[in-house]
Amino acid sequence: MEEAIRKRIFHKVDYRGDRAALWEGPVFYDLPFDAKQDFCSVVWAYVLTESRSRAADVTLRDVTSGKTVRAYDFTGLEMK
Repeated sequence: MEEAIRKRIFHKVDYRGDRAALWEGPVFYDLPFDAKQDFCSVVWAYVLTESRSRAADVTLRDVTSGKTVRAYDFTGLEMK
């Protein structure tokens, strides 16, 4: 995750229990959908492993507005 932040894929990552929030960086917007899903699945797997909760999820927020724009859970990536 630190490398993804350095490469400006994500601006910030926040883990709390069975949830994580990712602030999308400028590079993330230009990635193909499959690459976005891959990055989110790594974060989701980490949260799932750490929390041991089947309710684990990841929200993606716009770095400028702070609004949730996407979500990732066991079903995959979806737009909000």
